[in-house]
Amino acid sequence: MKKTLTAILTLFFAAGLSFGQNLLNDSSFESGNLSTWNLTGDSADCYAEKNKGNAHSGEWSYHYWKKTAFTASLDKKITGLSNGTYKLSVWSMGGGGENGIKLFARGFDNSGKEISTQIKNTGWKKWKQYSIEIPVQNGEVEIGIFVDANKENWGNLDDIELVKLN
Repeated sequence: MKKTLTAILTLFFAAGLSFGQNLLNDSSFESGNLSTWNLTGDSADCYAEKNKGNAHSGEWSYHYWKKTAFTASLDKKITGLSNGTYKLSVWSMGGGGENGIKLFARGFDNSGKEISTQIKNTGWKKWKQYSIEIPVQNGEVEIGIFVDANKENWGNLDDIELVKLN
Protein backbone atom coordinates (compact mmCIF):
# COMPACT_ATOMS: atom_id res chain seq x y z
CA MET A 1 0.00 0.00 0.00
CA LYS A 2 2.81 2.40 0.89
CA LYS A 3 4.56 1.82 -2.46
CA THR A 4 1.29 2.41 -4.34
CA LEU A 5 0.66 5.69 -2.52
CA THR A 6 4.26 6.80 -3.13
CA ALA A 7 3.91 6.00 -6.85
CA ILE A 8 0.62 7.92 -7.10
CA LEU A 9 2.06 10.96 -5.33
CA THR A 10 5.19 10.85 -7.51
CA LEU A 11 3.05 10.87 -10.68
CA PHE A 12 0.82 13.61 -9.24
CA PHE A 13 3.73 15.96 -8.52
CA ALA A 14 5.60 15.05 -11.72
CA ALA A 15 2.55 16.25 -13.65
CA GLY A 16 2.97 19.68 -12.03
CA LEU A 17 -0.02 19.33 -9.76
CA SER A 18 -0.18 19.97 -6.04
CA PHE A 19 -2.67 19.88 -3.23
CA GLY A 20 -4.00 23.33 -2.39
CA GLN A 21 -2.26 25.11 -5.27
CA ASN A 22 -2.80 28.88 -5.24
CA LEU A 23 -4.54 29.85 -8.49
CA LEU A 24 -3.59 33.55 -8.29
CA ASN A 25 -0.54 35.07 -9.95
CA ASP A 26 1.52 37.57 -7.93
CA SER A 27 -0.58 36.95 -4.83
CA SER A 28 2.03 38.58 -2.60
CA PHE A 29 2.58 41.60 -4.88
CA GLU A 30 6.27 40.78 -5.41
CA SER A 31 6.02 42.20 -8.96
CA GLY A 32 5.94 45.62 -7.29
CA ASN A 33 2.73 46.70 -9.00
CA LEU A 34 -0.99 46.03 -9.14
CA SER A 35 -1.11 45.39 -12.90
CA THR A 36 -2.95 42.06 -12.57
CA TRP A 37 -5.63 43.70 -10.38
CA ASN A 38 -8.30 46.37 -10.93
CA LEU A 39 -7.97 49.27 -8.48
CA THR A 40 -10.94 51.55 -7.90
CA GLY A 41 -9.51 54.37 -5.83
CA ASP A 42 -6.50 56.64 -5.82
CA SER A 43 -3.29 54.82 -6.73
CA ALA A 44 -1.34 57.39 -4.69
CA ASP A 45 -3.14 56.08 -1.58
CA CYS A 46 -3.47 52.37 -2.43
CA TYR A 47 -0.45 50.69 -3.98
CA ALA A 48 2.09 47.87 -3.89
CA GLU A 49 4.53 48.90 -1.16
CA LYS A 50 8.11 47.66 -0.93
CA ASN A 51 8.75 47.40 2.80
CA LYS A 52 9.75 44.03 4.24
CA GLY A 53 8.64 45.28 7.68
CA ASN A 54 5.08 45.71 6.39
CA ALA A 55 4.89 42.52 4.32
CA HIS A 56 3.57 39.20 5.59
CA SER A 57 6.01 37.42 3.27
CA GLY A 58 8.56 38.69 0.78
CA GLU A 59 9.21 42.41 0.51
CA TRP A 60 5.98 43.72 -1.04
CA SER A 61 2.34 44.04 0.08
CA TYR A 62 -0.82 45.97 -0.83
CA HIS A 63 -0.77 49.14 1.30
CA TYR A 64 -3.35 51.86 1.91
CA TRP A 65 -3.18 55.20 3.72
CA LYS A 66 -4.64 58.64 3.12
CA LYS A 67 -4.80 61.85 5.11
CA THR A 68 -8.57 62.05 4.48
CA ALA A 69 -11.36 59.46 4.50
CA PHE A 70 -11.59 57.28 1.36
CA THR A 71 -12.90 54.07 -0.16
CA ALA A 72 -11.01 51.73 -2.46
CA SER A 73 -11.53 48.34 -4.06
CA LEU A 74 -8.89 45.96 -5.37
CA ASP A 75 -10.41 43.14 -7.41
CA LYS A 76 -9.93 40.73 -10.30
CA LYS A 77 -12.01 38.25 -12.27
CA ILE A 78 -10.80 34.66 -12.48
CA THR A 79 -12.17 32.54 -15.33
CA GLY A 80 -11.67 29.00 -16.55
CA LEU A 81 -12.33 27.43 -13.15
CA SER A 82 -13.86 24.02 -12.73
CA ASN A 83 -17.02 24.08 -10.65
CA GLY A 84 -16.58 23.29 -6.97
CA THR A 85 -15.73 24.90 -3.66
CA TYR A 86 -12.81 27.31 -3.42
CA LYS A 87 -11.21 29.02 -0.46
CA LEU A 88 -10.17 32.67 -0.78
CA SER A 89 -7.87 33.98 1.94
CA VAL A 90 -5.76 37.05 2.73
CA TRP A 91 -3.43 38.16 5.53
CA SER A 92 -4.07 41.64 6.96
CA MET A 93 -2.61 44.01 9.53
CA GLY A 94 -2.93 47.71 10.19
CA GLY A 95 -3.75 50.48 12.62
CA GLY A 96 -7.48 49.74 12.82
CA GLY A 97 -10.39 52.18 13.05
CA GLU A 98 -11.69 51.73 9.50
CA ASN A 99 -15.43 51.94 8.85
CA GLY A 100 -15.03 48.55 7.22
CA ILE A 101 -12.72 46.27 5.28
CA LYS A 102 -14.00 43.16 3.57
CA LEU A 103 -12.71 40.24 1.58
CA PHE A 104 -15.34 39.40 -1.03
CA ALA A 105 -16.32 37.12 -3.89
CA ARG A 106 -19.17 37.50 -6.38
CA GLY A 107 -20.18 36.35 -9.84
CA PHE A 108 -19.60 32.70 -8.97
CA ASP A 109 -23.14 31.45 -9.71
CA ASN A 110 -24.92 34.04 -11.91
CA SER A 111 -27.24 35.02 -9.02
CA GLY A 112 -25.62 38.36 -8.14
CA LYS A 113 -24.94 37.07 -4.63
CA GLU A 114 -21.81 38.21 -2.78
CA ILE A 115 -19.96 36.28 -0.09
CA SER A 116 -17.73 38.32 2.20
CA THR A 117 -16.05 38.47 5.57
CA GLN A 118 -15.14 41.54 7.59
CA ILE A 119 -11.49 42.27 8.25
CA LYS A 120 -10.48 43.98 11.49
CA ASN A 121 -6.98 45.34 11.88
CA THR A 122 -5.64 45.59 15.44
CA GLY A 123 -2.10 46.92 15.11
CA TRP A 124 1.24 46.90 13.38
CA LYS A 125 2.60 43.39 12.71
CA LYS A 126 -0.52 41.84 14.26
CA TRP A 127 -1.21 39.72 11.18
CA LYS A 128 -4.44 37.79 10.96
CA GLN A 129 -5.69 35.58 8.13
CA TYR A 130 -9.26 35.93 6.87
CA SER A 131 -11.00 33.54 4.49
CA ILE A 132 -14.26 32.66 2.78
CA GLU A 133 -15.47 29.58 0.92
CA ILE A 134 -16.90 30.12 -2.55
CA PRO A 135 -19.24 27.63 -4.31
CA VAL A 136 -18.25 28.25 -7.95
CA GLN A 137 -21.03 27.05 -10.24
CA ASN A 138 -20.29 28.87 -13.51
CA GLY A 139 -16.52 28.53 -13.97
CA GLU A 140 -15.62 32.04 -12.79
CA VAL A 141 -15.47 34.37 -9.81
CA GLU A 142 -14.67 38.00 -9.09
CA ILE A 143 -12.60 38.36 -5.92
CA GLY A 144 -11.42 41.40 -4.06
CA ILE A 145 -10.81 43.57 -1.04
CA PHE A 146 -12.90 46.66 -0.24
CA VAL A 147 -11.66 49.33 2.18
CA ASP A 148 -13.86 52.07 3.69
CA ALA A 149 -11.35 54.11 5.67
CA ASN A 150 -11.46 57.11 7.95
CA LYS A 151 -8.77 59.76 7.76
CA GLU A 152 -5.25 58.46 8.35
CA ASN A 153 -6.30 54.79 8.52
CA TRP A 154 -3.55 52.54 7.21
CA GLY A 155 -3.07 48.86 6.56
CA ASN A 156 -1.31 46.18 4.59
CA LEU A 157 -2.74 43.07 2.94
CA ASP A 158 -0.64 40.24 1.58
CA ASP A 159 -0.53 36.61 0.46
CA ILE A 160 -3.94 36.40 -1.18
CA GLU A 161 -4.79 32.83 -2.12
CA LEU A 162 -7.53 31.13 -4.11
CA VAL A 163 -7.40 27.36 -3.63
CA LYS A 164 -9.79 24.67 -4.87
CA LEU A 165 -11.08 22.55 -1.99
CA ASN A 166 -13.14 20.01 -3.97
